[in-house]
Amino acid sequence: MRNLFFLFVLLNLGYAGLAQSDAAALHNQLQAATADSVRLQLMLELSNYYRLRQPDSSLLYARQSEALAQQLKNHSGEIRALLIRGMLGHRQGREAAAVALFHQAARLAATNGKRALLGSARQNLALVYKRTGRQDSAFYYFTAAEQDFTEGGNTYENWQVYFGLSELYEGQGQSREAEAYLVKALEVAQSGDSRMDQGFVLYHLAEKYFMDDRFADFARVQQQWEALQQDNHSAAEILEHPGHYSMARLFLTDDTATLARIDRAYEHYLTGGNLFMAGWSQENRGQYFEQNQQPAAALQAYEKALRHYKAAGAHLRRGMVQQRLYQLYKARGETAAALTALEQFRQLSDSLNTAEAEAHLRELQVAYETDKKEQALRIQNLKIRQKTQQRNGLIGLVALLVLLGVSIGFGLVFRLRTQQRLAAQSAQLQEQRIQQLEQQQKILAFDAMLDGQEQERARIAQDLHDGLGGLLTSVKAHFGQYANGGLSNELKAKTQALIDESCVEVRRISHNLMPRSLALYGLKGAVEDLAGQLRQSGLRVDLEIRGDLTTIPERQQVTLYRMLQEGTNNILRHAQAQSVLLQILLHADQLTVILEDDGRGFNPAEYSSAETLGLKGLHSRAQFLQGTLDVDSVPREGTTITFQMPVAQPLKPAVL
Repeated sequence: MRNLFFLFVLLNLGYAGLAQSDAAALHNQLQAATADSVRLQLMLELSNYYRLRQPDSSLLYARQSEALAQQLKNHSGEIRALLIRGMLGHRQGREAAAVALFHQAARLAATNGKRALLGSARQNLALVYKRTGRQDSAFYYFTAAEQDFTEGGNTYENWQVYFGLSELYEGQGQSREAEAYLVKALEVAQSGDSRMDQGFVLYHLAEKYFMDDRFADFARVQQQWEALQQDNHSAAEILEHPGHYSMARLFLTDDTATLARIDRAYEHYLTGGNLFMAGWSQENRGQYFEQNQQPAAALQAYEKALRHYKAAGAHLRRGMVQQRLYQLYKARGETAAALTALEQFRQLSDSLNTAEAEAHLRELQVAYETDKKEQALRIQNLKIRQKTQQRNGLIGLVALLVLLGVSIGFGLVFRLRTQQRLAAQSAQLQEQRIQQLEQQQKILAFDAMLDGQEQERARIAQDLHDGLGGLLTSVKAHFGQYANGGLSNELKAKTQALIDESCVEVRRISHNLMPRSLALYGLKGAVEDLAGQLRQSGLRVDLEIRGDLTTIPERQQVTLYRMLQEGTNNILRHAQAQSVLLQILLHADQLTVILEDDGRGFNPAEYSSAETLGLKGLHSRAQFLQGTLDVDSVPREGTTITFQMPVAQPLKPAVL
């Protein structure tokens, strides 16, 4: 029931999300944007928009936003991207992954002093823990989020924290504490401008009071609800769709206990002389009977509600009941009664619209007169200030102009010369710094390439010794037996098989040195061949290639293929994975490669350099390609390697 009502509140009090046209506008702005900071904000908005619509698109934008935020050192953007990824995981039922992402966001927010975002991360952690039944952890993180929001200057977000704490206490049977936090949530929501948030809390508070038979408190909250609707909607809107602006959905049930509670509420209000709430109870009694296909009982309840509303002077509620009577009489075929109810409804509607129009006209008249007086006063004060300024200005204008002219002349000359001298010195220092950095980068890349060559030579030597060397030794032994007395048919077959296996081993070693598919079919064909090899090893491989990879220079293609070889070899040797995702996305002058597995993962900080030679080789090749490499791994959660490089930028000389 709560979810249905919340959807109704979103539709009628104003949904804060983006419309489809706004999303298209964001896409256009993103394509036109040149500043990275602007692109980051647009991608985050698109990721948040797609989060409830297209999770895959949302995840792609979130990862791109995270990578760009890291490049810009924009911690707030990186945290927001992590939060979106975590919410996607939570929505898809991947609680462990969501918790890991929320913890990562919380650590980053705490390190960089982003208290409000730290509160958001902890609040999301509390929601995950509440959903998975870890009530103590949920309570801890709700409390921590409240402190973060308060100290971070974003106290309005505490209404959601208080609502979550109310649900925790209600689930533990602590009704008084649950009510206290609901009241606090309402107070905070009323301090803001969101009628949607206020309506959401009011509904749940009214539901609690009604279910606890606290009819006086229920009447008070219901009146707040009525006032909220009438402040936000005209009488014509409410009369046009009365069911959208009432709490009647609270009573749309076939539970007889609800009917008994409505009757007790009616007796309570009637005894206390509250005719409006007595009529309201009868109106909801009619809603109950109408919901349960009892039109005769519904008509009786509506007629009684009409009498109470008329006595209380509640014209708007009378109109809403008249409309229900008209629809019921019409459905029963009682034409005369239906026409009478319709005529009375129209009279009330016209009367309310006329009253609203007159009140609005009076408000406009008062505003006009007030503005007219204020305008006259402003004009008078302006004239006085102008005369004073003219008198004071004329006294020192000549002297000031002369002094300013001389001072500005000398100042501009001195400043121009100083700026020229400083600019020349700065340019010289910047050029020297750039040259030093480039030289250091060349040296580091050269050292890394030499290390890679030595490792590659060692691997080739190991392959020759363990594979081809062993096979040739066996062949030699067979031929030794031939010299000693001839070969049997069985030995001949074994010798032939060893020779065939040696040929296969030679082809494998040569393929590792320079894959034939790379020479024949380019990078795309070689990657598809590499994916086929992974599938033959028993892995599920999802391969996605977008863009024309033939535009990438050949030398870069070879290095990229070596990186993919190293990454997939690491997965086969260490990851214990079941599936692999490989994406190669070429857009404009930017290449993005994502290699992801669902294996055992690892903590990069716990591994020594000797154990991460594969990662060291990947980093050195990434530097050689003037790109960036990010390794994201969590134990038992898998590993994601993201590599980005500019395609159009020329490479600097280096040795492979």
